[in-house]
Amino acid sequence: MASVSFLLLRRFKLYDHVERKMRIGEFIPRQLQKFSEIIEGQEYITILIPRAKTQKGRIHRLLPSFLLPHKHYSAEEVASVVCNECGQCTSASESTIRRWLFWWQVNWTEFRSKGEEWERRNRKESNLGDATGTTLAYILKKILPPFWLGTIMEEFSSEGLYAIAHRVGYIVHA
Repeated sequence: MASVSFLLLRRFKLYDHVERKMRIGEFIPRQLQKFSEIIEGQEYITILIPRAKTQKGRIHRLLPSFLLPHKHYSAEEVASVVCNECGQCTSASESTIRRWLFWWQVNWTEFRSKGEEWERRNRKESNLGDATGTTLAYILKKILPPFWLGTIMEEFSSEGLYAIAHRVGYIVHA
């Protein structure tokens, strides 16, 4: 759930919750480790995602950093494929893997610019400016925290939602 003080500062109000189905692949996100006994053996789980409403009536889903928009697998699972860390150690189908790789190739320049913003804000330096679609994931993995794809996705929030601390408080059994 989002930090109440952050929501108040942004003049957001918690609106409701929606269910989000997440497939369990080879990697269990660290935020879900305390639920590992429940998750073990499950093909997917359903997570309740809080939504907040602005004063103008716009609704935002407050995704935790281990989920990516429009993806059913965790950010770690997608990141492992993008970095080609373990070949075919994902439970995703070949067509899903191809879609992830295409998604990365289409969006890598935007990821690079968000990585550069993160660097400026955190006073870090690397060679992101020289990165290509194939080298960018490796560079981001080196300079960002361990869950690099979830960290970089937080940069895409125009409302500054990257500052919200998320907690998983409830998992619905499949």
